Amino acid sequence: MQQGLKKALTVSGGVVDSAGISTWGIDFGIFGPSGQMLGNPLCYRNELGAKGLETLNDNQKKKMFDLSGIQNHPMNSVYQLAGIRDHLPEYYNLTEKVMFTPDLLNYFFTGEWNTETTIASTSQLMNMRSRSFDEELFDTAGIRKGIMPPLVDHGKVRGKLKSEISEKLDIPVFPFISVPGHDTASAVVTVPAFDKNFAFISSGTWSLIGTELDEPVINNDVYSCNLANEGGACNTVTLLKNSAGMNILQKVKNELEIRENRIFSWDEIVNLSVAGEITDNDNAIALFDPNHENLYNPLSMIQELKNLTGENDLSRLLASVYISLACNYRKTIMAVEKLTDRIYPYIHIIGGGSKNNHLNQLTADICEKQ
Repeated sequence: MQQGLKKALTVSGGVVDSAGISTWGIDFGIFGPSGQMLGNPLCYRNELGAKGLETLNDNQKKKMFDLSGIQNHPMNSVYQLAGIRDHLPEYYNLTEKVMFTPDLLNYFFTGEWNTETTIASTSQLMNMRSRSFDEELFDTAGIRKGIMPPLVDHGKVRGKLKSEISEKLDIPVFPFISVPGHDTASAVVTVPAFDKNFAFISSGTWSLIGTELDEPVINNDVYSCNLANEGGACNTVTLLKNSAGMNILQKVKNELEIRENRIFSWDEIVNLSVAGEITDNDNAIALFDPNHENLYNPLSMIQELKNLTGENDLSRLLASVYISLACNYRKTIMAVEKLTDRIYPYIHIIGGGSKNNHLNQLTADICEKQ
C-alpha cells in the first residue's frame, strides 16, 4: 500500500490531495496495553464466531437484532469477540483497543485510532437508528465496553500521513479522509442509478442483495427474512441480505484445478454449466440453498454440493450452482420489494461478479428484471 501511494503520486504528477481506505467488513485487530497488536487478525470463516453466537439464547439474539438492525451471524465481529473471550482469554483479557481492517490500515499510516459507521455496523455493536455504538448491545453479548474506536463522519479527516512514512517514501504529507470503510457501502455508491429507489447486487465472494434507504427498517418481517440494515455512505442505510455468492464457484474452480493439475478458465466453467442446463422435466436440475451452513467453510465444496443436490455430474452440478444463486437472488429481491413496498424494474449488478455474464443473464431471466 505504501508503494501504491508512491505510484499514485507518479501517475498524478506529484499531487495527491487525500487518501481513503475501504476493505471487507467484520475482521479486526486487537491491541494490548503496550500499544502493540496481539497477533494477526483472524479470518471470519473460523469456528470461534459460531461458538460465540451459541452463548446467546433466542431472546438475546432477537434483542441484538432489534437494537442493531443487523442479523445474527457467526461471522459478525461481536461473536468473533465472544469466541475470543471464551476460547482465547489470554488475548481478550489484554484487549484495550479493537480496530476493524480499514481502521487498522489507517492507523498504520496515520497513528490515529478511529472508525466510521459503515465498517462499524458490521460488528453488530452499533445501533443503526442512532448510528452509534450501543452499550446495551455490549451488555447483551457480554463484551467489554470502551474498546471500540471513536466515529469520524464521512468526508472528515481521520489523520495525516506519518512523517516517517513521508520521509521514507519521499512523498508529501496529506490527510486520510473518512470514506465508507466497508467495501459493500463503497460499491453501492458506484451504482449508476438515476432513480433514488434502486435494487442492487454487489456480486463478489458474497452477494449483497438489497437497496439503499434513508432510515433503517427494523421489524419482525425483516428479521424473519434474514435481512440486515448496514451502514451506507453519508448516513444512508443499505437494507440487504448477506448471501453466499461467487465463493461457491471459486472453491469449486480451485478444487478442480488441484484435482486435475491445470487451470480452468471462467469461460470453461460457464460452458460446463451451460451444457448441464440442457435437461427435461423428468430430469430437472436439483436446486439448493446457497446459504446452507455446510457451504460456509467446507473441506470440499464439491462434495458438499453433491451431498446437497444428489448431482454427481460436474456439468449438472455447476448448472445447479448458477441457477440456485439466481433463484436466491429472486427470492431476496421479492422480499426487499415487499418490505419497502416498492417495485424495482432494474437490478444493478456491481462488483467482480458483474463480469460473469452467464450468471447475470440467468438473474435477469429468473428475476424477470432488466
